[in-house]
Amino acid sequence: MAAATGIQKSPKSTSTGSRIVDSIGTPTYPTNGLWTVLTTTTICAPVSVVLEASLDISTWPKWNTFVPRVDIVSSLPTSTSTSTSTKLEVGTVARFHNKLKDNDPTLSASDHNIISIDKIEKRGRVEERDGWCIVWKTIGIPGGDWVLRVERVQELVEVMSESGAVETQYKAWGTFGGPVAYLLQWNGTRGDIAARFEDWANDLKNYVEGG
Repeated sequence: MAAATGIQKSPKSTSTGSRIVDSIGTPTYPTNGLWTVLTTTTICAPVSVVLEASLDISTWPKWNTFVPRVDIVSSLPTSTSTSTSTKLEVGTVARFHNKLKDNDPTLSASDHNIISIDKIEKRGRVEERDGWCIVWKTIGIPGGDWVLRVERVQELVEVMSESGAVETQYKAWGTFGGPVAYLLQWNGTRGDIAARFEDWANDLKNYVEGG
């Protein structure tokens, strides 16, 4: 395990929230989830800026208190990602070094496969513009999907506020299934996960807004 970094949490925004809800389907696991952590916030920045910060792992040590370090493990042959790459791409396997609790002295590692990075076309609302959807799933768990299934979806949709400012609506859901998901629910760890996903959104918001 790596030593935890000294990065500080961002001030809490009233627009950021994270809660545990009934299972929401994901691309790989549309059914059979147990519970989901749903996180939302509004970021006062264009979607292109939010997307760049979300995919450029070289910036994460500056703002991401939950996952302050990422290593590229592997990538598809057609990908431009390498072990020294700083960008997440489709097919990339990335090792996230996580700090689940504030007082954790070390970082725990988990591997994630980037499933898709797709553009979202305008969906009819007058104030809504195009956006992006990033999906990754956790891999490398002993026992595989039968033991624990985790996939996280992040939607970034650009909107025009009532004042005419360009903003990004951030919505993310991480869905958990399998026997270990019951354990995480029973021992209270899912509450820690929800809190850290909220920190993620809040840290991202403050970073791209220049806070």
